[in-house]
Formats: sequence, C-alpha cells, structure tokens
Amino acid sequence: MENKSKDFFTIDLLHILKYLWKHMWIIAISGILTAAIGFSISYFAIAPKYSTSIMLYVNNSSFSLGNTNFSISASEISAAQSSERNDES
Repeated sequence: MENKSKDFFTIDLLHILKYLWKHMWIIAISGILTAAIGFSISYFAIAPKYSTSIMLYVNNSSFSLGNTNFSISASEISAAQSSERNDES
C-alpha cells in the first residue's frame, strides 16, 4: 500500500490567538522599542526645516476698521515687494 500525504493544512484561529496572547509581552516591547527608536531618530538625527510664505492681494484704495481709516499706496506695495526679494537671497 502506498502512503498518501495530506495536501492541506488546518488553521485553528483560536490556537493562533492563544499563541499571540502568550507572547503579548514580546509584541508590546517590540512596539515600544520601535516607537522609541523612531522618536529618537526624528528628534536627534533630523534637523528641523521651517519655511513659510505669504502672498497678499491688496486693493489700492482706503478702507476703514472701526474708527480708523487705512490707505495703502502703490509705492508701499513696491517697497514691500522689493524687500521680499532681498530677503529671499
């Protein structure tokens, strides 16, 4: 007679969950260790880079805010644009 081997495996979900529960401490330590390494790398090894920019559209007329009237001229806008270009270089 010939021995026939099984071509399939039985997976018991309850068995897998019990195995994971028994080794929960390894999973927890691995997660904490991974988080600590990631935090350490991001805090100590990566230099922060900050940048910002803003663009405003200003209508060349006067406006009032409460009891105060404001007026912006074209020369003030040009001066602001030229100082912005000098800051970038």
